[in-house]
Amino acid sequence: MFGLERAGKTHMLYNNLVGEGGMHTIKKLKETLGMNYEHVIESPQNFDVWDISGNPQLRKNWSLYIKNVPVAGVIYVVNVSEEIERLRESKKWLHMIMNEQALNDCIVAVVFNSKPNLQANQAQSGFTGKDSTMKKDQTLKSGYESQNMATAAMQKPVKKKDQWVESPFNQEQLEKIFALNKLKKTMIKQSFLIDVGEQKACEKVFQWVSARLDSKIKQKAKRERQQAAAAQSENTDASK
Repeated sequence: MFGLERAGKTHMLYNNLVGEGGMHTIKKLKETLGMNYEHVIESPQNFDVWDISGNPQLRKNWSLYIKNVPVAGVIYVVNVSEEIERLRESKKWLHMIMNEQALNDCIVAVVFNSKPNLQANQAQSGFTGKDSTMKKDQTLKSGYESQNMATAAMQKPVKKKDQWVESPFNQEQLEKIFALNKLKKTMIKQSFLIDVGEQKACEKVFQWVSARLDSKIKQKAKRERQQAAAAQSENTDASK
């Protein structure tokens, strides 16, 4: 799992593992400085998850994990309620790591997190209250239009009671902003627009990864059987 700091990676991982009933534990989570490791039991395929810190000082280590840990897939989390510059920074890092040769044919789930980190956002921006929320929405929209990052019309935000600020972008627009179509065609990719505070939404992502991973393993096993059969046939012909 990759993404900038405060994107919601750890929240998403542990919400999937402990569920909404354990939210009292999740709310005490602090910024990851290093990584978290968990074994995810999912049908049809279990897998291990490395939740890697998005701290600016530690992002340079992302490539080290990719080069030294066998990576079958990447879950990249984005807090879509942040300032436009943060979205652009997140996009830069997404394409930077996905250009790693070791990830040429990996599974990629890009998670657009619609639930912002209230405390972190207030500390970073200094915005509080309804008026500030409206001002930040206008800033995002203005930045989006002035940078011409996508041409689609703005989506009317859907009000959620636990949201401090709503992203003005829908899923299709976010896919364009993050240029997901430019990721390598050999990758198996899918985007999700979810609230990482909702367990079922998190489960949906991990279930998709599990299914794609299972399919990939079966395809690899099939290719190996075919190659073994072809090699055996060649040996038989050579001995005649």
